[in-house]
Amino acid sequence: MDVQRITLKWGNGVDIPEEGDKVRVDLEVWECDYEQPHSDYKGKRIPEKDQKDQVFIVGGGGTIKGLDAEIQCMSLGGMARLTVPSNLAFGEELNVDVIIEVTLKGINEDDMDEDEDDMDQDKDNMDEDKMDEDEDDIN
Repeated sequence: MDVQRITLKWGNGVDIPEEGDKVRVDLEVWECDYEQPHSDYKGKRIPEKDQKDQVFIVGGGGTIKGLDAEIQCMSLGGMARLTVPSNLAFGEELNVDVIIEVTLKGINEDDMDEDEDDMDQDKDNMDEDKMDEDEDDIN
């Protein structure tokens, strides 16, 4: 299963993050409960995974894979509900599909504070992924 996205609020339609951009988001996370009679499938809230002003580099591995890919389909100020399968979410840590409501609050802002060591690691991860893709293209 791939990530499913429902737009809850359209952003400005202009400012769209790309790989390598630093973004700031708010997240609310629920377990996905397919038995729910309502169409949103929100199950138990997972407050320890909620984040306010989370900062990460797009494509840098600093967040879950499902969010990392889908943030590039949003524009500044937008809000979306993502249904993320466990393999693209928290993996074996939770081993459940999750619903994430994400708001894109900033792109490449000067005052975004993320631990510099984390930023360097995100960039290193992005470079390694790119080298792996390049090797795959050659072979």
